[in-house]
Amino acid sequence: MKQRRIGIYLRVSTVEQDTTMQEVEMREYAEHRSWDITIYRDHGQSGATDDRPGLKALLSDVRRTSN
Repeated sequence: MKQRRIGIYLRVSTVEQDTTMQEVEMREYAEHRSWDITIYRDHGQSGATDDRPGLKALLSDVRRTSN
């Protein structure tokens, strides 16, 4: 069976916040299933806008690999 590849998107609204706990939990979940992981991350980015570098990178990678 082909190994599953996943993107994990992590975001916090302020630069004072940290994505560490999000990453630990998501990475543990994915590694338990032997999934190949790519991390995408935005610090200090509002969820109200799509103009987020990490999100744009994730969407770009999805478009590129789905063709």
